Amino acid sequence: RQTQNGEPGFIAVMVYQPGEVTAIKPVEAGGSPTFGLQPASKRSNPRPQAVTIATVKFAVERWMVMQPAGLLETAFLRCDDLCRANTLHKAKAPEPLRFAFGSCQYPPGIFDQPIAEASMRRLATSLNFDNAPDLVLLLGDQIYADATAGVADATRIDERFEQPSVDALRMAPLREVMRRRSVRALIDDHELSNNWEPLPPEVALQRPEDAKRNQQTLRAGREAFQRYQRMRPVPVNPAERKAILARPVDQAFNFGGHPFYLLDTRTGRSPRGSSTARHQRQIIEDRQWFALRDWLLKHRNELKFLATSSVLLARRRRTVDKHLAYESSDAWDGFPSSVRQLIEFLYLNRVTNTVFLSGDEHHSFHSEATVTSAIDSHTLKIVSVHSSALYAPFPFANGRASDFLEVDAYRVGSCDLQVTTTPAPPGDGYAVIEVPAGHQPPHHLNLHYLKAQGDAAGTGPAPFMLPLEPLF
Repeated sequence: RQTQNGEPGFIAVMVYQPGEVTAIKPVEAGGSPTFGLQPASKRSNPRPQAVTIATVKFAVERWMVMQPAGLLETAFLRCDDLCRANTLHKAKAPEPLRFAFGSCQYPPGIFDQPIAEASMRRLATSLNFDNAPDLVLLLGDQIYADATAGVADATRIDERFEQPSVDALRMAPLREVMRRRSVRALIDDHELSNNWEPLPPEVALQRPEDAKRNQQTLRAGREAFQRYQRMRPVPVNPAERKAILARPVDQAFNFGGHPFYLLDTRTGRSPRGSSTARHQRQIIEDRQWFALRDWLLKHRNELKFLATSSVLLARRRRTVDKHLAYESSDAWDGFPSSVRQLIEFLYLNRVTNTVFLSGDEHHSFHSEATVTSAIDSHTLKIVSVHSSALYAPFPFANGRASDFLEVDAYRVGSCDLQVTTTPAPPGDGYAVIEVPAGHQPPHHLNLHYLKAQGDAAGTGPAPFMLPLEPLF
């Protein structure tokens, strides 16, 4: 069919195997065709009646005729969007690319829905313009399973994660973004519970009920994430189900000829506590590290994007100023051994053009680090970009620019880091990175911080230019 503006569009039709489709009931205006398996109590007879494809087609066409034009405009994929996404997914050589990323979409209440959806609405509206992003990354806290901090949250373990996930997918701007662009998601603590981490073994032995609840939260949160955000239902087979729910949700893919890696720094982290040695506190599992290492070596000198929910560069003042304060940090600086392992690997293997993406801190900034070492003569450049929350209504939970050192120098194992951090204006919104045309890998990236209340047709203030090579 053609949309109102004359462009072609697709119709998605679900096809059932013969014998799985029940008799069709009348279609009401504004409703949906009611064919498909019905609950036993609602079936007109105990066994489903097979229907022909022609009957299904008639029901769908009748339903379409009775719907408002506005609903049909948003019900189907656009041909140009689908073709563009398919081309970028299959691209072998690097090409110019724009992608958006953000995190932390606190759910709207009774009175704040327009404000809560403002960032996502601006992103959805921007897709109608030439400078629209081709890819969207959501880097954690897309739902808040603990939105009321236990005051009015669901008590049943399945409802606690299912209902917030369903509610999130009902947000009209998010549905529009998902209809028109490739969207990739990453898990963080509020998909589970605030600052979730596993309990140390000795604590689990002393508090078995807490340990059981901790693991139930992990499994149920992972399952809801896979089902609703990755759109990959967990298998029913017990062995396959157990295997999938027991591993972190890392994801590697290429888009526009550029490698992307979504690294789950939440569900694979190790326990921390007084009895856990410092070198044993890791933000990812060993199997995650081995897979990440292979990916970095495979794309050693290519421009690549490594996304984690936790910020890598820019240390908190509190972590630096207070002895052992790192133990309470929920980000990378709370796991010094993991930071050392990653930085030394990048430097010693001369892995260049790595851009880190992150969320969770509820404000935007970017960091540039130069890495040197006495054991080698080269200089490595690392760039880290952190996006603000899409909607973070509580000031006491929001980070501030003053929480981080803008100029910092410190040693990580055998490497010396010089880090400069540039804060962005406060406020909800998201970030857009533009890979320019020309030389690949490029010499720089263009970075836009776009705020919730800005003009969707524009790119906002002048972009920051992020060099990817060290300046001497």
